[in-house]
Amino acid sequence: MKEEIRNIYSIPYSDIAIGSKVVVYAAGKVGEKYIRNIMMTKRCELVAVIDSNYSKKKEMYGFQIMPSSALQELVYDYILIAVENAQVAEAIEDSLMKSGIEKKKIIWNGSSNCADGLIQFQEYEKFLERNIFTEEQRFFIFMVPEHGNGGDYLINYSEEAFFKEFFPEKKIYSVTTAEWINAREFFLNFIRPGDILFINGGGYIGDLWQDTENYKSIVESFPFNIKFFFPNTLTYLQADLSKYQPFREEAEWFDRQKNTYVMFRDKDSYDLFRQYCDRCEYLPDMALFHHVKRSTYPTENKVMLCFRSDREKLFQDADSLKSILSQTGMIYEEINIHAGQFISQEYGKIYLNQLYEKIQSSQCLLTDRLHGMLLAVICDVPCVAFDNLTHKVKGVYDWIKDYVVFLDDYSNENIVNAIDNAIEKKQITGDYKPLHEHYVQMAEYIKNRI
Repeated sequence: MKEEIRNIYSIPYSDIAIGSKVVVYAAGKVGEKYIRNIMMTKRCELVAVIDSNYSKKKEMYGFQIMPSSALQELVYDYILIAVENAQVAEAIEDSLMKSGIEKKKIIWNGSSNCADGLIQFQEYEKFLERNIFTEEQRFFIFMVPEHGNGGDYLINYSEEAFFKEFFPEKKIYSVTTAEWINAREFFLNFIRPGDILFINGGGYIGDLWQDTENYKSIVESFPFNIKFFFPNTLTYLQADLSKYQPFREEAEWFDRQKNTYVMFRDKDSYDLFRQYCDRCEYLPDMALFHHVKRSTYPTENKVMLCFRSDREKLFQDADSLKSILSQTGMIYEEINIHAGQFISQEYGKIYLNQLYEKIQSSQCLLTDRLHGMLLAVICDVPCVAFDNLTHKVKGVYDWIKDYVVFLDDYSNENIVNAIDNAIEKKQITGDYKPLHEHYVQMAEYIKNRI
């Protein structure tokens, strides 16, 4: 590794408004990294480089190195002190303030508590060394899961498979929500305007799950980058959104984000959203990109139950349903596709394989979970689906009607018939055939905008 990129130093972009005019003070190894970073990320405008040894160091990356006296003639918003040592930085700051420069315009990203003073990226340093100065366009997927919801892992891994098929030449970086929250400054230093950002698909646009702050902070932090939300569903506390002010405000916010595109997996969300923002498209949930061949065969008369217990729960007759199944001689087993605990990205794939095997051990899956239904479909298991509070099950069902029996009205009398119908329907339809033509359309939608 060349010494010139051995140490990586953080520019505190959180304290510097996008587009600000910046002076780098000191043209040593820290100053060099700052200059290269500013040139790469383009988050601010570098107007000058100042150094006491300006007569020996004539220029750096095309910028003439000037004496501190030149500050009187320059127009700038901030002076970024580019030295490691806290005492040296303090001396420079004192000198600048004595010359009449306001303290609020002087920035040093360091602490006297640090060994070298200047804050560096620690666990990310080696990663930056390998990747920060590459010239290729990169893809970033934000909000990838580590919270244990199997459906969200299925979405994310399907997105990775989608990129592998349609964008094999692109370098893909996955970023969890926790990584964004805890290391935001790192990504501000790392991502260039030409990089393409994606937000993991799901059902979080709205006020039901309170994820708004996370995706808004990502979108607003990178106004010059093109951004795509993978297929989503509007999920609000109120059912009728046509006159619901929080929805209107959110849709109008999206409309103001000029480089941002949103895909929806259900027609109702798409039709409603496009009344306020036309940068949207109707495309299937990413989970339907997958097909999992059977590795486990069903136990006779065994059905699997997968029902919600959270705020999206609408189906209230699970106990009655179990009683009916027992009376008819059917064996039932309950399954939860949410692990209920933190699961790393690496272990998430193991967890999904366990879900595939468990679901394939039954003759039919009964569920009110969207990704319970989709797991059954891609695993070639007959399914009886019930709707949930946000109606996203019914919305996505439109893509896979040939593989699922959907019950608008549940009654004890028709549930056994529904199970028989689901099994018969699956026998007629055969193995799941991924909606390839729609993912080709998705790939074209992305390519035409980047």
